Amino acid sequence: MNRTLLSAAVYNITGGVLIIFLLDRIGPFVDFTNPGSMLFRLFVGGTAITFGMGYLNLGRGREGGDLFLYYGAGLKYWAFIISTYCYLSSGLSLQMLLAFGLPNLVFAVLFTRILVTAGPSLTGA
Repeated sequence: MNRTLLSAAVYNITGGVLIIFLLDRIGPFVDFTNPGSMLFRLFVGGTAITFGMGYLNLGRGREGGDLFLYYGAGLKYWAFIISTYCYLSSGLSLQMLLAFGLPNLVFAVLFTRILVTAGPSLTGA
């Protein structure tokens, strides 16, 4: 399995579980004390877990990986952009930018590299 995809899967699944179950406890460590509504939190955590499962699936060479990785890269670039925007304009802490925004940028760049170097299809389909 590709180490980039495995790392992204672990990051997403762990992050999703933390958002759903432990955000109240770990949020203060990154100066994130207002997580918003429970509905939003559950949706975001579930989305992170779902994408993590997709990265695991893609790392195993499953069909449809190309499109999924494009979506994943786009979402990770978006996570970095909104984190940076909130840091610059809304008082998001530097710790939160470093814990959320920066890792997502790293994975976005790595995913882009995979897409550019993999040729027409990641799965050979």
